Amino acid sequence: IGRIQRSKNKILICTTREFILRQASNKYEKLSDSKIEFSKLVLDISHYTQFTKAEILYNHLYFANLNRNFKEKFVSKKMYMTIITHRNYNPRLIDFITLKLKKEKVWKNEIKDFIIGQLDNPEEIWKHDFETGISKISQNLLLVMLTCGDPIFYEDLFQALTSFLEASSITNLSFDEIEYKKCIKEFENSFISTSMDTNGKFIINFNNPGIVDFIIKYIGGLKPTQKVIIESARFIN
Repeated sequence: IGRIQRSKNKILICTTREFILRQASNKYEKLSDSKIEFSKLVLDISHYTQFTKAEILYNHLYFANLNRNFKEKFVSKKMYMTIITHRNYNPRLIDFITLKLKKEKVWKNEIKDFIIGQLDNPEEIWKHDFETGISKISQNLLLVMLTCGDPIFYEDLFQALTSFLEASSITNLSFDEIEYKKCIKEFENSFISTSMDTNGKFIINFNNPGIVDFIIKYIGGLKPTQKVIIESARFIN
């Protein structure tokens, strides 16, 4: 990176997901350098126009080498509108859907149901990140936040998560305000977004409806966790 910075005819572009970059920045001091942070560009899906979403979809369909009959049906039935206006639209999910359409045999009359089903249940693109990409505390933070609802105040989520961890059987987790702050920083602009309300209070939201849909389905299979969350709830909602 240093060599390229000193060069007059080179630039270096690295791409990654926000939470992975934040994990690395927390671990390696050099990645926290102000020059690197200053040069960062976040592509926020919530700011994508429908036209941009359509261009991304077109690009994936073009290079997926799907047969002509499928493409004609896709256009004639205006399936593209169902996709680009769906609340769970995500370029990674579009990539996954087009690859799956290419690999699996989906009958013509099932194509629309297949696509909507993948959009409604975006488990495939979130499960790996959730189970292997983040810490146990961070996983529990998202589960607790789901049951509290969003937006939620920074302090309220800390109380709710502390109550859950104290009541659960996870006794080997070291958790305090410093760990909590690290979790929030790691998640910002990926799983969650943060902002200030009119009174200057720090509030937290889920960054994407697809994350909420995934966690709802995921927590459905965690009966003991559901019990602890209910018993340790700090807020009636």
